[in-house]
Amino acid sequence: MLEKGREYPAAITLPISSDPGALGHAVTWIAGQDRELGGVPLLYAPAKRNLEYDPGVSRVAKAMAVATWRTLGSLQWGGGVVLALWPDREHLGAISDNRRTRGLCVIPDDDQEAAPWATATKAVCLGAEAAPAAEPAGTGRLARLDPVVVQGLLTLTMLVNHGNNLAGTADHRDAVAVLLTLHDGGHALPADQVYEWALVNGWPSRGADRLTELAGKIATGTRPRLKGPWPLRDGILETWRSEASQNAR
Repeated sequence: MLEKGREYPAAITLPISSDPGALGHAVTWIAGQDRELGGVPLLYAPAKRNLEYDPGVSRVAKAMAVATWRTLGSLQWGGGVVLALWPDREHLGAISDNRRTRGLCVIPDDDQEAAPWATATKAVCLGAEAAPAAEPAGTGRLARLDPVVVQGLLTLTMLVNHGNNLAGTADHRDAVAVLLTLHDGGHALPADQVYEWALVNGWPSRGADRLTELAGKIATGTRPRLKGPWPLRDGILETWRSEASQNAR
């Protein structure tokens, strides 16, 4: 069962290399959300040394609590609005899913690393130009995901315990079975699109990561071993195809 998550205000800027005003846009947004949501604003960065390279970032760091990728878990922080600097996909997922996060603004280093999160949260784009990929669900790359694959992923979403992030034996088995069924049926499993679909449809970031890893392996010919009996009923692929066809009408 999926828990409600990421129901907070979200924003994204262009990289600072593309928009020198990105930090100012982000700080203004953080200040406005902080007045509304309360808590203690947090600056989240790869490492403390990253805060020394830019005078503007150094000034912001002095006005906020600071956490790095290594210290977030042990930080005594009661929650608030977060400014995340240059996160990769893994660590953006960690702060995005953190229960203490009340609002999140991202200054990306790589547009594509943050694109799935921006789509999933419907992040507003700050600055003169719109940041890439902050699209409503059902547009852009998501619209190109095979509708039969979507039906299979919907089935998987209902089967697994999302609190386990696909680490449980039964959940891993179910994921492998669904992905193998789709792959063997000739349906492509583009890893980035699978990851974005999972985030948009409420999967925790770690679970979406593991699903993507499995999809990537299976797409390249690896056949992960299943532990336990085959979990899917006969003819499930035809059911997914029929549902996809009906939804396309």
